[in-house]
Amino acid sequence: MSDNSPTPVEPWMKLETMEQLIANEQQIIAKMDALPNGGLLFVLHPFLLLADIGVEISADLKQVLIQRIPTLRSLSESTYYAVRRTQEPQINTYHFKRLFPGDEQ
Repeated sequence: MSDNSPTPVEPWMKLETMEQLIANEQQIIAKMDALPNGGLLFVLHPFLLLADIGVEISADLKQVLIQRIPTLRSLSESTYYAVRRTQEPQINTYHFKRLFPGDEQ
C-alpha cells in the first residue's frame, strides 16, 4: 500500500457478479456521494473508490468490467490519491444514476 492511500475500510459489501453490482448500485452511489469529490474519484479510479467506501469486488468481476471498459486498465493511482487527500470541492463534479455503461437491468 502506498503512503498516499487512506486507511483501509472493512468491506461492508462483497460483489462477485455484474448482477450483484447492479442490484446494489444505488447503495454504492449513496456512499460515493457522501464522500467529498466522490463522483470525481469514481471517474479517476472506480476500483480504488469502491475499496475506499468498503465495497470489495472479485477479481472475476473486475475483469468483466475491464473487458467492457478497456480504459479501466490504465488508471492513475497518483491522481486519485491527490484528489482524495483534499477536502476542497473540485471544479468538476459528477453525479451518477448508474455506475457503468450498459449495466441496465
